[in-house]
Amino acid sequence: MHTQWVMADTTQFSLRMEPDLIRQIDQEAEKEYKTRTELIKEAVVHLLQEKGEKEQVQVLHAVEKL
Repeated sequence: MHTQWVMADTTQFSLRMEPDLIRQIDQEAEKEYKTRTELIKEAVVHLLQEKGEKEQVQVLHAVEKL
């Protein structure tokens, strides 16, 4: 049986961060058995979801006031 790995459509880019922040990211990634990329991606997704939920709550409060 032949297994073929297919990468999802992704884009590579670079970031500049302070060395201390990178050390913290690497330590957390190691604790969670993840790569640096996986940890950062999860953090960004979580942040965006959280912001989206806050915006939805604000809209609901605005509608309730009508």
